[in-house]
This record gives sequence, C-alpha cells and structure tokens, in this order.
Amino acid sequence: MVAKAKPEPKRVRLTVPAADESSQAWIDLQDDPSTSMRMLIRESIQRDGYVDVVNRPVEQQPRRGRPPKGEEEPLAQLPQLAADDDEIDGPDPVEADPVDEPRYEAEDAEERADRMPPAEEPKTKKPQAPSGLASFLTGS
Repeated sequence: MVAKAKPEPKRVRLTVPAADESSQAWIDLQDDPSTSMRMLIRESIQRDGYVDVVNRPVEQQPRRGRPPKGEEEPLAQLPQLAADDDEIDGPDPVEADPVDEPRYEAEDAEERADRMPPAEEPKTKKPQAPSGLASFLTGS
C-alpha cells in the first residue's frame, strides 16, 4: 500500500508591534495560535466574504447607552390644556374635593364589623329565557 504524501502547509509570518499589547496578550492566551487565527479567518469570510480586511468599508454602528449630556432629547411635553373656548365641562382638578378614606391601624376585625353597615342579601338571579343555542345544544 502506498502512503499518500501530505501537502506542505503554507507558512505565514505574523508580526505584532510591541505597542499592540492587547494583540500580544490574546496570542499568549491561545493554546494553538495557528488554529485560532484560521478560525478568525473563517469567521471573517462568513461575515464579509473574501476581502482585504484592512480596506473593507466601515459602517458606523448605532450609539449605545445613555446619550451625552449635550445630546439628550427634551422630556416628552405634556399635552397642552384646552383653550377657553374649547373648555371641557367639569371641575378643575384643583377644585375637586379629595376623598379621605378612614384608616384603621390597630383595630381588630370585631370593632370594624360594629361600624360597618350590615351586608346586603344576595339578590336572586331572574330566570332568563333560554337562548336558541342552549336549546339546540341540550336538544330540548
């Protein structure tokens, strides 16, 4: 049996400037820098196709987070009040009397029950004429 000869791999030299500390730290963390670089190349091909990544077009991404102080949009404006001739009937909110509800802080249920009006008896439901659907479903 004749063994098939393996093709020679293509060797590529990678030079990282001394000032590029983040790239150096990334390379130092890789178990297999060659495989890691090939995976990044494959991801770049999937995302951008076969292009020179140095010269690919740059698209500005939308701004994230809170806008800077000078660029903040004004708060939503409250709707304007109706003009005098378009006035809506009813009291102004300032003129309305607030409804005070009594507060029972440390009372037990019996004391509250003494002050409450007696509960109304439940009203009986008036018999209704059967609907056509009910008679159809029951067969009567």
